[in-house]
Amino acid sequence: MSKEERQRIYEYAMDRKNRELKQLEDTIKELQKDNEQDKKMLIAAEVFLFLLGVLFGALLMKTFGRLP
Repeated sequence: MSKEERQRIYEYAMDRKNRELKQLEDTIKELQKDNEQDKKMLIAAEVFLFLLGVLFGALLMKTFGRLP
């Protein structure tokens, strides 16, 4: 195998690894963005459930005479 063939094979392998690395970096960025959206949705769900619990508690207290 000549030096030029080895160089071509090396360059091809490095190019392939660089493409794989770029693809992995893009995947990581997408997952981070999805993670941020999931955090926001989780906070919204927690606030909604808290308010629903307060409303339900007030309804129970009103029903059983604990509130004026």
